[in-house]
Amino acid sequence: MKKCILFLIGFIFISVASEAQILDKIKKVKNTIAGITVEKLSADPVSTSFKDVDKTRYFEDDFGNDADFLDLHNQPYVEGEGFLLQPGFYEGRFQSFCIKAGTYMPTTGRGRFYAPLKGPKADIIATIIEAYEQDSGLTQKEVQLLLWAIIAKTDFNKMNGPVKLTAIRLLSAEQIARLSKGSFDNLARKEMKKLAYSSNAVRAIVEAENNLRASYYRGVSTYEDYENIAMLPGEEPLVPEFGPGRWTKHPDGFFIRYYPSGYSTTKTQIYVPTSVGNPSFNPTNAIAVPADRGQRLIQTGLPSIGGQPNMGGGGPMSGSGSSGGTAGGGGNSGGGTVGGGATGSGTVPQSFCNPAFDAGVDKVIKEQMILQDLPGLAVAVYKNGKMVHLKAYGYRDLYEEIPINLNTTMEWASISKSITGVAAAQLEEKGISGYKVSHYANRYVDNWKNVTYTDTSGNVEGVDARLTSITIDQLLNNTSGIQHYGKGTRAGANNKYAKLGRDTYVQFIEEKEYSSPPGVFDAKKAVSVFNKSVIDFNPGSKWHYSSYGFVLAGATIDKAAPNGYVDWVQKNIADKIGMQSFSIAEPPGWGHKKTYDGMLTSHQSNRAEWTLPGGGYQSNICDLAKYTYALSTGVFFDGQKDQLWNNSVTASVGGSLSYSYGLYFRGTGNNFRVYHGGHGGNSRSYMQFFPTDSTGIALMAPAEYANLPELTKYIFQELNVRPTLYSGLTPTPYDKCERGMTDGSDLFYGVWRRRDGDVLIRTGYETAAFFKEIERLQDSGYNCVDVETYMNEGKRYWDAVLKKGVPKTKLVYNLSRGLLETTTNGLKQEGFILRDVESYLDNGNRKWAGVYSKENKKSQLMNVMQTQELRNEHDRALSNGLQIVDIECYPNGNLLDWSGVWVKGPPSKMELNIDPTTFYDKVRSMRGQGYRLVDVEYYMLNNQDWRVGAVWEQGAYKEFITGETGDSASMQKFCDHMETHYDQSRAGLELVDWERIDVEWFD
Repeated sequence: MKKCILFLIGFIFISVASEAQILDKIKKVKNTIAGITVEKLSADPVSTSFKDVDKTRYFEDDFGNDADFLDLHNQPYVEGEGFLLQPGFYEGRFQSFCIKAGTYMPTTGRGRFYAPLKGPKADIIATIIEAYEQDSGLTQKEVQLLLWAIIAKTDFNKMNGPVKLTAIRLLSAEQIARLSKGSFDNLARKEMKKLAYSSNAVRAIVEAENNLRASYYRGVSTYEDYENIAMLPGEEPLVPEFGPGRWTKHPDGFFIRYYPSGYSTTKTQIYVPTSVGNPSFNPTNAIAVPADRGQRLIQTGLPSIGGQPNMGGGGPMSGSGSSGGTAGGGGNSGGGTVGGGATGSGTVPQSFCNPAFDAGVDKVIKEQMILQDLPGLAVAVYKNGKMVHLKAYGYRDLYEEIPINLNTTMEWASISKSITGVAAAQLEEKGISGYKVSHYANRYVDNWKNVTYTDTSGNVEGVDARLTSITIDQLLNNTSGIQHYGKGTRAGANNKYAKLGRDTYVQFIEEKEYSSPPGVFDAKKAVSVFNKSVIDFNPGSKWHYSSYGFVLAGATIDKAAPNGYVDWVQKNIADKIGMQSFSIAEPPGWGHKKTYDGMLTSHQSNRAEWTLPGGGYQSNICDLAKYTYALSTGVFFDGQKDQLWNNSVTASVGGSLSYSYGLYFRGTGNNFRVYHGGHGGNSRSYMQFFPTDSTGIALMAPAEYANLPELTKYIFQELNVRPTLYSGLTPTPYDKCERGMTDGSDLFYGVWRRRDGDVLIRTGYETAAFFKEIERLQDSGYNCVDVETYMNEGKRYWDAVLKKGVPKTKLVYNLSRGLLETTTNGLKQEGFILRDVESYLDNGNRKWAGVYSKENKKSQLMNVMQTQELRNEHDRALSNGLQIVDIECYPNGNLLDWSGVWVKGPPSKMELNIDPTTFYDKVRSMRGQGYRLVDVEYYMLNNQDWRVGAVWEQGAYKEFITGETGDSASMQKFCDHMETHYDQSRAGLELVDWERIDVEWFD
C-alpha cells in the first residue's frame, strides 16, 4: 500500500511539474497575436490539400480490380523504412485519423489520393502519430481527440480535461507552447464573419472548429459529443473524374489508392511495376486527400482492428431491424441495444474491436507464453461488454519468423461446432423447412442408413440398426454414439473397436477419400467418410465427443437451409455480426507441434472442408471475440437468448459439466460460464464467457500443445473476474506432455535437488531459433544454466535449462578447440567463467558450446583428454582448491575424449565407467557420505556398452534422480521424464542437470 501511495504522489508531482514547465515556456513566448493576419490565423495546422496531389491519370480506375493482392501486413518490415515490396499488387487495412473537422464522414463514394504531410504544425502531428504507433497504452480515441483539438486551433493553455494530459504525455514543452499562441480566439469578429461566409464549406469548417474549441475549454464532453461536432450529417458528395479507384503516383515510383471506411480505417492498395524495382512503403503520416475541401485522413502504420469502420461509442450492442430507430434506440420491431426492441436481436457494435490495452494483462500473457513455451498468441478480452485488451504476440511460424498481427487468421477448429449448433437452433426458431432438432438425422441425409458389419474374428456378421434412430439433438450434445476420428469410449487401444455383444468387437471404419473444390462443403461426401461404420453405443445412453457427429448435423442443415449449410452460416451468423475475416480454413496455416521427444517443429494445416461443421472455420482474433460476445448476448436469435445452454438438448458430461449445441457450460449464478476449445493439428483456440455480464475471452495460439484454459485463469485473476473461481493462482512452468506430445526414441535423465525457485526447460529448438529464444528469455530475467545439443533427422537441435535469480550467463557455440580456449580466456577478462561445456560434430568437425556465468571465481577448462588424463587432472585440481562441476564425453574413433570444467569450491568427487545397473547403488552410497550429484554423463564403451560418469559435491539436501523408485533408478522416455520434472518441481525440488541420451549419439 505504501508503494502505491508513493507512486501516486510521484505521478502527480511529475504531471504538475511538467505542466508548470510548459506554462513557463508559454509565458516566455512573445504574444504576437495582434500582428498576425487573418490569412495566417485561418491557415490549417496541416496544410496538405488537393493541390499537393499528382493528378495525372496513369491507369483506368478499374485497373487492378481483378488482381490478386498480397497482404501488406505479411510483408517484411524494416524499422524506419517500412514494408519491403517487390513488383506486384498489395493491400492492407490501416488505422487512420480525421484531420479536417466540419466535413462529412468518409464513404466509399469519393476517392482519396496520396499527398505528403505539410503545414505549420506538421511536425507536431507527426510526433503524435509516431508516439501512438510506439505506445500501446494509447487508444485511437485519445489520439483523435488530441488531433481535433489541434486542427481546431485550440489554445492548449486554456484547455481542461484528459486531452490536455495526453498532449503533455506526448509533446515537448516547445511544441505545446506553439499550440498555446496564435489561436483563433482573439480574431476580430468582423474578420471572422468575412472568413466564415466566403462559402458554405468554409463556414461549416469554421463553425465546427469554434464548437470544438468551446468543448475543449470546458473539458467535460464525451467522445461522441466531439465526433458529432466534427462530422457533418449525411453523405459526402461525389467529385467528377476523381472517384474511388483512381491511382496516384507515390514519390517513390509505385502507385497507390485509398478506400476509407469511416475515418478510423483506410484500406490502402499499392501497385509496384517491374520497372520500379523493390521499393519500401511507410504508410505513417501520409495523407489521403479528397478532391475538394472534404475530410483528410492521416495514415498510420498500424493494422486496423477487425476492419472496424469507426470508433463510435454507444451501448454494448447496437442493432438494426425494420423500423429500428437509431443505434441504441430501437423501434417497434427491431434495433437498439439488446432487448431494446420488442422482438429485435441487435448486432455487435462497430467499436467492439477498437484498440484496448491493459498493462497487467499484458504482463500475465507474456509470463504465461514463457511458462508454456508458446511461439505466438492472439488475445481479446472484454469485460462488461467492453474490450479491455486486444493484442497479438510472437510468431505464426517461429522458424521463418512470420509474425502474428491482429489481422492474422487462425483455425477455430472445434469451436466451429457451436457454429453448427447456432445454425440448427436458428433453423428451428425460424421454422425453416419444418426443421426440428428432435427429428431423426436420416430424415435430411439420404446416405445415413443402417450398416452391415463383420466382427474382428470374421465369424460374426450383422446389421447395426441403431444409426437411423439417431436424432439431431443427440448429434449436437455428443450422445449419438458416432465415433470420433476412429475412436470410441473404450480405454487404450480398445477405443478403435465397438463392443456389440458379449464377445463381438467391430472396428470403426473411416474412409478419408473426401474431395471437393477449395471452400466447398460437400455434405454427402463428408458423411461418406464415416457412414459405413457401426456406432459405439445406443443413441442417448452415453456421452462421447464426436466431430463426425457434428459433420452429420451439418449435413442435416445443408439439406434444410434454402441454399445449404455454408450460405446459411455466412448470411445468418458471419454477416450478422460483421465477421469480415471469417471463412473456411485454408492452408497453409502455419503452426507448431512437439510431436516426439519435445522436438519443436512447424507444420502447415490441412484442408478442412470435410469436417467443416465440426471444426473447419477460421478468422482473426477480433472476429472470434465478436462471435464469443454475440453468443453471450443472444444476438443470433429473435427469442430466448440463452437457448444454446438453457434447453432440453443438454447432456451431462459428468459431474457439473454439461454440453449442448457445441458448447460446454458449468457453474451457477454469477459463476455460470460457457466455453469451448479447438485443436487444429498445429494450433489451439479457446473462447469462454459469462452470460450474466457479457465478460469473456478469445484466444488463438499457433501451438498444438498450448494450454489456453490455463492462460485464461491467470488473465481473469489479473482482472479480478470471478475471484471465487480465479484467485490464489501461482504461475509455474507448464512442462507436462500436452496434446500431441509423445515419446520418441531418445532417453532422458535428470537430477533434482531442494532449492528455492523453479526452472524453465526448452527442448527441440533448431539452432537459429534456439539462440534467439535464449536472448528473449534473458531479456525476461532467465539465464541458461545447462545446455544439450544433438542431431535429429539431419538437423541440429538444442535443449536448455534456464533459471531466474542466478548470475548472468552467456551462451556461445560453434567453437573449434582453439577458439573455445581463446573465448574462455577472453570471457574471464569480462568476469565470466565457464560452467557447462558441450561438444558435438558439425560437418565432421569437432565443435564446442559453453555456458559462461558472471562470477568472481577461479576456474579451469581442460579439453580433449582421455579417461586417465581426466582422472589425473581432477586430482591436481582438487589440490589447488578447485571442484569439478561438469564433464563432457565424446567418441574419437574407438577411444573416448573428455572435457572438464573446474571452479573454486569445496572438494568434489568424480567416478567414471560406472555400470548403469549399479549406478543407483553408487548414488545411495555417496548420499550416505554427504555428497549430492552435480552432473551425470551417459556414454558408450566400445560402441556397445552404456556407462555413466558422475560428479558429486558436498551437501545434505534432498535429492531425486530420474526413475528413482525404492531400490532402483532408470532412464525414462520423454513424457515420463517431463511428468517426473513436473511432480518434483511442485514438491519443491529444482532441476540441476538435464541429460538427453539421443539415438544419434555418434553424430
